[in-house]
Amino acid sequence: MKNKEGMKRKEELAFYWVAEFSDGSKIEQFDKNGKEVLYKEVDDRYDDLVMFSITDGTETYSVDLDKWKLITPNKTYTSKDSNRKLLYFRRNHVRMSLGEKREILSPRVYHHLGIKSDGKDLKVIVFAGKEQKPKNVEIVK
Repeated sequence: MKNKEGMKRKEELAFYWVAEFSDGSKIEQFDKNGKEVLYKEVDDRYDDLVMFSITDGTETYSVDLDKWKLITPNKTYTSKDSNRKLLYFRRNHVRMSLGEKREILSPRVYHHLGIKSDGKDLKVIVFAGKEQKPKNVEIVK
């Protein structure tokens, strides 16, 4: 369900983003009142960004922008290519059941997080949907 501004609420997303900056401050996708913060706030401070993560409160996937590392719960990957920058986007796949009772099912959400570079991009794709645990984590090199 979207709030009156048309944005999602934290409890509707399995994963949400957290940005950490060189001055020690953080911006979370949702403020303490549950209102969604626009990603533009992170983009506006990109030069000071040191860590960008997605988390469900248990598992965390991060990009360390100082050391250019992609950090997953099980392994860390390092990008040695040049002209590196943060890669993050989310894709929502709407699903519908077919048959007698047609209904819209909860969407599948794919988070793409990694490091874009002149060489090969390094990213993790984390699948999660409402009330679903991540079923697929894919590393793309």
